[in-house]
Amino acid sequence: MGLIDLVRKAQREDSVQAPSVGLSGLKPIWLVSDDSSPSEKLVANGPITWKESPAVSDILKLREEQEERLTSELRAKVGGDCSLSFLDGLLRSYFEQLLDIDYTCSPNCTSDKKATCNMSFIKLLRRVSPHIGQKLLSHILRACLSCQDLDGVRAILEAQVVSGSLHHELVTSLIERDEVALLCTWSKNVSDPKFSDLLLVLKYFLKASLPAGKSLAQVRKQWRQAAISAIQRVSEILKSEENKGDISALAKHKNVKEEAIHKALLLSVAVDHFQPHELCLHYLLSSGQDEAVLAAILQQLDNEEVLKLLCYLNKWLDKYSSKSSLCTSQSKGKESFVPSLNDVIQWILILLDTHMMSLILCSDFHNEIQAIQLLVKGFVDFGHMIAPLAGIMEHLRSSSILPSHVSHGREDDPVIEYVEI
Repeated sequence: MGLIDLVRKAQREDSVQAPSVGLSGLKPIWLVSDDSSPSEKLVANGPITWKESPAVSDILKLREEQEERLTSELRAKVGGDCSLSFLDGLLRSYFEQLLDIDYTCSPNCTSDKKATCNMSFIKLLRRVSPHIGQKLLSHILRACLSCQDLDGVRAILEAQVVSGSLHHELVTSLIERDEVALLCTWSKNVSDPKFSDLLLVLKYFLKASLPAGKSLAQVRKQWRQAAISAIQRVSEILKSEENKGDISALAKHKNVKEEAIHKALLLSVAVDHFQPHELCLHYLLSSGQDEAVLAAILQQLDNEEVLKLLCYLNKWLDKYSSKSSLCTSQSKGKESFVPSLNDVIQWILILLDTHMMSLILCSDFHNEIQAIQLLVKGFVDFGHMIAPLAGIMEHLRSSSILPSHVSHGREDDPVIEYVEI
C-alpha cells in the first residue's frame, strides 16, 4: 500500500479519535499500514512554529541593554584621553559574553575553544566583530583611530563587517593620517562603499607622490608574500604529481595545477612590473564596481589624474597583450585582487568615454592613446586570425551537417564537404 492510499484510508476512518492540534474544526490524520499494530499508529503533528533559540535571544538582549551604554561611554571618551588599555577594560567583559554565546550556538564547541576567551584584545575584537552592532562598531573604529590603535582598525576591517554607508569618517581619517595600507585593506573588505569614499581613495592613490613610508612598504610586502605563497603552492602541486604515477590522479589535479600556475603568474606580474603606489590601484580595479558608479567617479578626475590612471591601465594592457597565458579565464573569486583583462578594458572604455574631449585636445595624452591603439590593434588582428578556427570549432561542437559538393559520378563516389569562411 502506497503513502497516498494510507492517507486516503486514514481519512475514511472517522471513528478514530485524537487530541486537538490547536485548530478548530480540524482533526489529525492517523497513518497506519495494514500490517501494523494499533500501538504503532503515527499521528501527523500540527503546524510547526519557529522559536528563537535561547542563545539568539541572549545575543539580542545583550546588544539591546549594553551596546547603548558602551556607545555613550565611547562617544564621551573619543577625542580625549583614550587609550588601548581603556578600550580593553571597557569592552572586554562584553566581548567575552558575546564569545561565550557564540560558542553556545556552535554544536562543535569544545573546552579548548572556550579557553581562548583569555586572549589579547585585538584577537578578541577580531573574533567578535561579526556579532557587534554597526553603531557600536563605528564608535570602536573612531576610538581605535583616536588612540592610534591601527591594529584594532585593521582587525575590524579584515572581519568584513564594515559597511561603507554607515562609517562616514573612516576614509577621511585614514587619508589624513596617510595610512596607505589601511586604505588598501578598506578597498578589499568594505561592503557597499559610498561614491564619495571611492572617489577620495582613487584620488589619493593617484596623487603625484604617495608618502614613501612604512605603510606603503607594507603594501608591497603583502603583495610579495602573496606572490611567493602562490609560487610555493605551484611547487607543492608539482611535487605531489611526481609522487603519483596514477594517470587518473594526474588528470584530477590538472585543473588545480593550471589554476595555481595562472594565479602565481598573475601575482608575479602584478608585483614585478608595477610601482609601489600602483599596487594600491590593483584593489580598486578588481573591486568589480558598477559601470554607472565608475563613470561617475572617473568623470571627477582632472587631467593629471587621468593621465596617471591611463598610464597604469596601459601597463596592464601591455602585459595582457604580450603574455597570452594571462588572458585565460580567471577563477570566479577575487581573492588574488589582480585586475582581469575585462576589468582593464572596462576602465579604459569608461575613461575614454568620460574624457573624450580632453584626450583629443590635450597633447599630453596622445602618446598614451597611440600606445593603446597599437595594443588594441594587436588584439583585433589576433581575433581576426582565430575567427575561422572558432567557426570550425563551433561546427565540431554542434555536429551539424556541412554543405557538400558532389561530383557528377556514381552514387558511391566520395563526397567532399567544405566550410565557407
